[in-house]
Amino acid sequence: MDRWFSSGGAGRKGTAVTVLNLSFFSGSTVEVARKLIGKVLCRRSGNLLMKCRLVEVEAYLAEGDAACHAAKRKTPRNEVMFGPAGLVYVYSIHARYCMNFVTEKA
Repeated sequence: MDRWFSSGGAGRKGTAVTVLNLSFFSGSTVEVARKLIGKVLCRRSGNLLMKCRLVEVEAYLAEGDAACHAAKRKTPRNEVMFGPAGLVYVYSIHARYCMNFVTEKA
């Protein structure tokens, strides 16, 4: 399974890197969103290391939040959002990709 990493210093030499384990994502959606701001997510795929600093996050709540892709019902497209905390839901909108982390129970 791929793992997500956070590095406060964007992975510079001597900077601590922390694995974001599943318990990080199991808190309330709003709480997890607040903790994600400023994190640098790193993903290694073979020899390629990709990094992204989170400068803006949004907290979509499944119940009563029409903007949340899980608000209406489970579909083949959004079924990952009904899984355990820590899964990632990626979708394309307006020629960009968005990434949602699953938190708490949908």
